[in-house]
Amino acid sequence: MGAGRMRHFRAALVLFGMMVALGVLVKLGLTTAVDRPLLTAIALRQGKSPDSLIDVAQLFSWIGNGDTRIVLALLFAAWLVWQKRVAAAIAVLVVPPLAGTSSTVLKMIFGRERPQIVPHLDRVGDLSFPSGHATAGFAIFVLFALLLPNPMQKWLKAPLIVVACCIALSRPMLGVHWPTDIVAGGLLGTAAAMIGLGVVTAREDYLRAV
Repeated sequence: MGAGRMRHFRAALVLFGMMVALGVLVKLGLTTAVDRPLLTAIALRQGKSPDSLIDVAQLFSWIGNGDTRIVLALLFAAWLVWQKRVAAAIAVLVVPPLAGTSSTVLKMIFGRERPQIVPHLDRVGDLSFPSGHATAGFAIFVLFALLLPNPMQKWLKAPLIVVACCIALSRPMLGVHWPTDIVAGGLLGTAAAMIGLGVVTAREDYLRAV
């Protein structure tokens, strides 16, 4: 296996390890002194925060919803098929759902409850760590950014990553996640994207060689 591909998998392992380490700190209650003041500072309040800012946060949160992600993944995959990159298209369809599933499993393992600092501005379930929106958002947008051809990466890589960041940040802004939840989700989603990139690179290199 090429050095470049191994680098992608090593990066994924490091990112996943960082997420697990953060989860251990959360489980031990060692992040509360950071999480609580940060959430208090950035969480929006109905009737107190600008309605336009709440609308923007809810928009990015909606972009990170499951149904919206499916549509985006289909569009990204269709474009990649049009570019005759079938392996990349499959990765865009498969990697984000797998990342989301891993996030759900990790929620049950860490068992962290949602913050109750301010009234929630979105409907949520019970468990909080890591953020599913952040995980899946980074998995799909970072993966697609990394799969773009080099000329397009120059213009689109940064905006796509910014969208992923905005999806993640919208969650504590709506009061439904602790800040460390979205950091963990970002690490997990980026790890998934790196694995997807490594697999696609290996497959495309093989096809070019035969």
